[in-house]
Amino acid sequence: MSLSLSLSLYQLSNPSLTSHLRLHIDRNDHYGGESASINLEALFKRYGNYEQGTEPWKKYGRVNDWNIDLVPKLLMSNGELTNILVSTDVTRYLEFKQIAGSYVQQGNGSKATVAKVPSDASEALKSPLMGLFEKRRAKNFLQWVGSFDEANPSTHNGM
Repeated sequence: MSLSLSLSLYQLSNPSLTSHLRLHIDRNDHYGGESASINLEALFKRYGNYEQGTEPWKKYGRVNDWNIDLVPKLLMSNGELTNILVSTDVTRYLEFKQIAGSYVQQGNGSKATVAKVPSDASEALKSPLMGLFEKRRAKNFLQWVGSFDEANPSTHNGM
């Protein structure tokens, strides 16, 4: 549990409020609860598969260069919300990026592994997330999605 005692900028700029101190009590070392974004050091400490006294996160560069969402926040590229955001010129304040990959954790503690969610047919065949039959079905599905053309009924495969 971390405790912090702080004065807000508003309190510092307003002398009549400086007699009021604010005590923040939180069991996490980050804000946002279970849907927070944490840095690399916090990720290792939360799911730590490392020896005490070592700092394995340092080999990846600065910890604040990494930001891992505990609950991924995605916005579909052709959804109504995206159209609203673009039409309101919110792109001055935020940036849209294509996802390079999606990963999942399997297991807990020292047996935890991280695997990439397959996004094409070759990745589906190599994925440790599925058995042999699921890999074949995933490969076929991803190939079908890749060749689907709404204007061409021959690509619909009976749908």
